[in-house]
Amino acid sequence: MQSVDLHDTKTTLADLAYKALLKSIVSHELKPGDPLRAKDLAAILGISRTPVERALERLSGEGLVEFKPGMCPRVFAPTTDEVLELYDICSTLEVHAVQQGIDRVDDEFLDQLRRLLEEYEASYTAIDARKSDHEFQLRIREADRALHEYLVSLWPNHRAQALYRQLNVHVKAFLMVNRIIAYSREGPIQEHRRIYEALRARDVAAAVDAVRRHVAGIKGAFIAKIKMDGHQ
Repeated sequence: MQSVDLHDTKTTLADLAYKALLKSIVSHELKPGDPLRAKDLAAILGISRTPVERALERLSGEGLVEFKPGMCPRVFAPTTDEVLELYDICSTLEVHAVQQGIDRVDDEFLDQLRRLLEEYEASYTAIDARKSDHEFQLRIREADRALHEYLVSLWPNHRAQALYRQLNVHVKAFLMVNRIIAYSREGPIQEHRRIYEALRARDVAAAVDAVRRHVAGIKGAFIAKIKMDGHQ
């Protein structure tokens, strides 16, 4: 974690602290269960404790930080079932977006979706050779996030899109790099392509099926890795 830019006069110190902490949580620099001592974080960020404490409260309201009596705040560590519930909600939103937005699929949408798919595939190919490299793990998660959020944009519902983005943050934050996940399994590229091809054919049933199969594959890989590592 780096110190914040104090020359950014357009943003409050609490906002700067929030952005820095959120980035560290999503990138797994701060992992589920890690303690978040405001004094130590303030020293790292180069600011006072007060904006850090406000940022922690904000992250707590978003479900990313947990406060317990008599203990310092910690990065929230969900159970396996809670992570699976996040996937189910994301899947429901993606399916509904496809159903509601199939008539909005045009050449422009497909061109952009194809570009995002190609970016994901390029990231996946790079990570395949260096799966232990943290930087590549982050790159492929970002490419995957962009692709799925664009898919959900088919549903012109701003609140639903905002909810999906927030859920995506939770999914990425709660999956520790050394613990999971879909990026180490075979199949995501083909699954994404099936979603794209179904949308290109304007086949809503096939697109919905492809989305559900993709999420089922991710959940299956998650559960298998959890069992292999002996986590609950």
